[in-house]
Amino acid sequence: MTPEELIIAAKSGNREAMSVLLMDHRRLIAAAVSRFISDPEQRKDVIQRVFLRVIKHMHQFVGRCRFSTWLYRICFNESIEYGRSEQRTRQRTSTLYDDAIDLVDPNAPDALAHLSSKELQSDIGSIMQRMPLDRRTVFSLFYFGGYSGREIAEVLHITESNVFMKLKAARDDVKGALSAKGWTA
Repeated sequence: MTPEELIIAAKSGNREAMSVLLMDHRRLIAAAVSRFISDPEQRKDVIQRVFLRVIKHMHQFVGRCRFSTWLYRICFNESIEYGRSEQRTRQRTSTLYDDAIDLVDPNAPDALAHLSSKELQSDIGSIMQRMPLDRRTVFSLFYFGGYSGREIAEVLHITESNVFMKLKAARDDVKGALSAKGWTA
């Protein structure tokens, strides 16, 4: 089945299609949840909650956005709710991939090669943990999730200009903190 056929079948109650759809997106779900929940056991709980919520609310997916965008929103909401219920909203963290990102210009063709450095990744992770949740979310979705400004606006229910204001503020946070630690871009 094509992804679109899986979605249609899952919406109509086909359990096998739902299972395949969730398994096809399990890495996206795990990565999205790990951006907000640092403890591995808590992540498992949230991932389970995401699976249940997708199953329960699949009929509400209407296709106005990509399925992955809709799914990310569920991951985001479940992660936030879990953090609130556990009173751990300040302990959320982001997982940094080995992907290089260009902190100076997100549209530049060459990314910073030294961002694969484990020390630098650790520094960025620490900086992100101290960011306000809204900035951290936008930064993570843009750089690590590969979402466009428009898609982030849809996921977070904010304007696209607000996305780019938060992204600039997050980049400034990272650049300032990295400069203070002696990193140069």
